[in-house]
Amino acid sequence: MRTFALALMLVAAGCGKKGGDDKNKQPPAGSGGGGAGTTTVAPQEPEKKGAPPKEVYRGKNRLVNLYVGPDGKTQTVDVWVKRGFKYDPVKLAENVEFGKASTWFGIPENMSPVVIPAGGKPDDKALSPMAYGKADEVVTGILQNSGGQPSVSTRYDVSATMPGAPQPPTKGKGTLVLDAGQLSEFEKALTEKFGGRSFYVGDGAGACRPPRDPKMESLGLGGTAEKELELDPGKVKITLHKWPGQRGEECKTPAVFELEAEVIADKAQRIYVYTPDGGKTLATLTLTVNE
Repeated sequence: MRTFALALMLVAAGCGKKGGDDKNKQPPAGSGGGGAGTTTVAPQEPEKKGAPPKEVYRGKNRLVNLYVGPDGKTQTVDVWVKRGFKYDPVKLAENVEFGKASTWFGIPENMSPVVIPAGGKPDDKALSPMAYGKADEVVTGILQNSGGQPSVSTRYDVSATMPGAPQPPTKGKGTLVLDAGQLSEFEKALTEKFGGRSFYVGDGAGACRPPRDPKMESLGLGGTAEKELELDPGKVKITLHKWPGQRGEECKTPAVFELEAEVIADKAQRIYVYTPDGGKTLATLTLTVNE
């Protein structure tokens, strides 16, 4: 009996030792050290397709950077087209600073332009997509704050079909198109400082400047309502007045903002009225249409 009991003890000891060996055993090389599905696979680089050739670029486009974030901060941006089925991504405009416009650029056909923080990569999260025109159109995109987020609003400078594209001025005259759309997001601050985000447009002598389109006369400058003025060449004074106001006194009230512009014969210019600091002050950017 003693011999049988001793044998049982040895067998039990051997079984315990075997379990301990399994517990401490090292995983085989290359197994990832764990259970199934833990092996790391390196991401594959996209296949190189090459840059789009010059002959596939269409239209004439630029970006104006007027974006002021909810925190009052601005940023410099780039414009890219994302990777397409046929071509690799390409940068179209770089280091577009706040309050400035990019150079003109075409868009490769079947590729989508986006606005990305300056220095970013084409696959980074975009601030906003950017619309673009047809081959015979000229388009300016305005990067601005919309609902607390960056968004590109489109202005057609030259188009045979899209509304809002300014018509050529009468021979010997020049046109100024005032655009205050960027102000819409800052109505509260602008109301405290300037009486609102929409304005009457005056001449500095107590009269309101008549718009080129008489149907726009009753509307204030602001939001989607632009003011297109056709004037003689030379320097002119433009004043902005609180809107709405008392009938007959619209532009006789003290101006809340003044600017001087140079009207150029046979040229159309856009004057963007914007706030660089969330509604504390106003500024302007003047760009010649299609130049």
